Order: sequence, then C-alpha cells, then structure tokens
Amino acid sequence: MRLWSLHPRHLDPKGLVALWREGLLARKVLHGGTRGYTRHPQLDRFQAHAQPQAAIDAYLSAVCDEADARGYAFARRPPAFSSGS
Repeated sequence: MRLWSLHPRHLDPKGLVALWREGLLARKVLHGGTRGYTRHPQLDRFQAHAQPQAAIDAYLSAVCDEADARGYAFARRPPAFSSGS
C-alpha cells in the first residue's frame, strides 16, 4: 500500500493511477469493508485522525481533483462499503 504525503501533481500518470487504486483499498479498510491490511503502517496517519473515514475521503478527493485536472475519469464517489463485506 502506497499512500504518499506529497501532492499528487508530482506523480507521473502511472503513479497517480497507482495512488488512486491504493487509496481506494485504504478507504475500504478504514470503512470496515475488508479484514486485510488493517494494521498496515501506511494507514497509521488516517487511523490517528479523529475521523479516519472522512480523512481518507478528503485524501481521495485531492487525488481525484488532480485526475480531473489531467482529464482523467476517476469516479468521484467510490462505492460505499458496509462492515463485513
């Protein structure tokens, strides 16, 4: 799982797409949609936040903003995840 601290504008196209996919996995973990990766070190900063789910959603929104600026078609609203899915 790669969730970089730098602004997404600094990533090449492959890096931006990889960040988006990894971010969606992190979102699924933080929303309780999977039992795997729950203790991954890249999630620490989100789990330490008062509202981890809101934090990952804001992070993904910034990634999506960069994708929009580049003319990519990332889904602005990832699917909701229910516990135990």
